[in-house]
Amino acid sequence: MDPASFITGLKEAIKWVLAVGDYLQTAKTKADEAHSHAIVALNEACVATRAHLAELREQHRNPLTNRDLANLWLAAHHGLMQLNPDLAERCRFKADYWSDPVIWNDAKIDAAKIGLDELVAASAKLPRECFAS
Repeated sequence: MDPASFITGLKEAIKWVLAVGDYLQTAKTKADEAHSHAIVALNEACVATRAHLAELREQHRNPLTNRDLANLWLAAHHGLMQLNPDLAERCRFKADYWSDPVIWNDAKIDAAKIGLDELVAASAKLPRECFAS
């Protein structure tokens, strides 16, 4: 192989490697962005639920309805489906809970692992799991 052809081939290979690197970085950035949105959605649901429960306990008027909370938990569910399917499913159960809390007893809540403290703890671990590498 003559030196000019070798250099041309090498340049093409370098362009290809750089293009693959750019593609992978873009994909990672998009995944990181999606993970960040999922974490924010989960934290919003946790905080809104905690505030809602405090308002109920203090017997203050609460602007959030059970439907609002169910929708927040569903948003967390959708965001987490690719990131953490187990946690996403638990968020869906939490949305179901807020849709009709009367049908949920303590045993069912424990079995589904949807206690608020348990979900808050899971949300605290999520950033370390997502962005560890």
